[in-house]
Amino acid sequence: MDALGINLLNIIVYSVLFLIIFLVLKIFFVPKMEKALEDRQKEIAKGLKFSEETDQLRQDIETEKEKVLTQARSQKKEILAASKKQADEEYKTLISQAKEKSNQIIADAQNIISMDNEKVKSEIDTQVNKKILEKLGKLAQDGKIKVNIDKII
Repeated sequence: MDALGINLLNIIVYSVLFLIIFLVLKIFFVPKMEKALEDRQKEIAKGLKFSEETDQLRQDIETEKEKVLTQARSQKKEILAASKKQADEEYKTLISQAKEKSNQIIADAQNIISMDNEKVKSEIDTQVNKKILEKLGKLAQDGKIKVNIDKII
């Protein structure tokens, strides 16, 4: 083997040194590396589990948010409908009261006009009667007619 440049002693020495280095690495460094890899895998698994839990929690929150929003929209519609109904009722009440008030004002005005008309008629009748009496009195003074005033009054 010397002709090929291979020295058996060197191969044995290198093989023993390789085995020693391999054993030293396997005994001292491999367990630490395996532990580091296991820890890293556990951390990754823990992170994935946390991510899944967070996603589930987010989905639960989204679902609850939608429920609350739906309920709020429903309540909004109910409140708006109740407010509109109340406003319509108040509007009808106010219109009814306004009509009653206007009818009362019109009736009062008609009563006042009627009373004023009667008063005016009465005053006109009184003035006409006075004028007639004055004319009759004047005619009676002039002797043109003979009037019994007691019968007229």
